[in-house]
Amino acid sequence: MNRLSALVVVVLVAGCVRLVEGTDLERMREQARLDPYDAGPRFPDGTTMRHPPAGTVPRERPTESPTGIDGELAEIPVAIDRALLDRGRDRFDRICAACHGHAGTGNPAIVENARVRPPPSLHEDRIRRQPIGRIVRTIGEGFGLMPGHADRLTSAERWAVAAYLRVLWRSRAVELATLPPDLRAEARAALAEREAP
Repeated sequence: MNRLSALVVVVLVAGCVRLVEGTDLERMREQARLDPYDAGPRFPDGTTMRHPPAGTVPRERPTESPTGIDGELAEIPVAIDRALLDRGRDRFDRICAACHGHAGTGNPAIVENARVRPPPSLHEDRIRRQPIGRIVRTIGEGFGLMPGHADRLTSAERWAVAAYLRVLWRSRAVELATLPPDLRAEARAALAEREAP
């Protein structure tokens, strides 16, 4: 350090010491304060802080990962209707079916020539037991050899695919003969449409 730099440092330190000596630090240590939710003059209800609006989630417990909703949600947080299921089926058929098959069984023709491990059946118990939010996160971020699809599916579309996947799971547990006649006819027509080349 040269003489000029040393002189500048000495002047700055001396100035800071004089500033601190002239400041009443005790006054800063002993400030009046109000604790959250204590009585206070700030709001009409007599509190010092507002209660959060109903349904809000604290920032300490985020519900979104970088690509979608947190993986521990057990239920689908959007309204499930026919439009959502149709959108989920469309996105599943376009993006997921290439590897997992249209029925989710993991054995489409494209993976017959795979040199690596084929994709799993989405009907396996280990997959069905996962929280639905974890499945949505897996769709977005990928897992193992499966790439993430966050760049191809929005968060809403990933939830739609998850809702459709639940429909696939339930469909395998129902015998066609047990459906009411009108639903049985609709199911047969849908099956015929899927099997058509």
